[in-house]
Amino acid sequence: MKINREEVDKVSSNSLRSLLKKCYQCARCSGVCQLSKVQKFAPSRIIQRILEGFEEKVLKSGILWDCLMCNSCLQNCPEDINFADIVRVARHKMVHEYQFDPDIYTAHKGLYLTISELMSNSQVQPKRNLEWIPADCNVSNTGSVLYHVGCLPYFQFEFEGLDSIAVSSVQILSKLEADPIVVLENEVCCGHDLYWGHGNMEAFLKLAEQNIQNFKNAGVS
Repeated sequence: MKINREEVDKVSSNSLRSLLKKCYQCARCSGVCQLSKVQKFAPSRIIQRILEGFEEKVLKSGILWDCLMCNSCLQNCPEDINFADIVRVARHKMVHEYQFDPDIYTAHKGLYLTISELMSNSQVQPKRNLEWIPADCNVSNTGSVLYHVGCLPYFQFEFEGLDSIAVSSVQILSKLEADPIVVLENEVCCGHDLYWGHGNMEAFLKLAEQNIQNFKNAGVS
């Protein structure tokens, strides 16, 4: 299955100003922003600058690489403006229109994202270790219900006990579903951090296409 690239491109071609028209500067976003407590970062002020016509200056400043994308602002916005979504579009623009090097701004110089980038290469055929799955869980490589494990097993070396999330999820699904739960050995990364954190749309789409094809081959409904 191929993703319609033209439709996807439209998402990132919007001006930031067009996505912020509902903002009336109540500044609740800045009040709850965790980053604003430790450095000069105010979402409402950034939005104001964009609405005033200074989008290019905001993008060139690189300040939107600092956003944690925690969505605290969205949860408190009376107009449901998704500031993190604005940041996603902005980062894509900064990389592709202003030639920003995301590795300079990404934690650990993008080391963790290297795994995702490798998976986006069709020549790379990952095979996951599924030994973490409890013996009493009924899993299969085909079926209608799939559990997308994501990056959890890969970061086990860094965060102790991280795979407990995946273990608990599979155990719950096994209790709820009569049929086996699909857990794929050839699953690839979802690409979330590549796009949202790195502005790498192309690799994100390649991963999405691979996952969609894998789901289809497994018979997931």
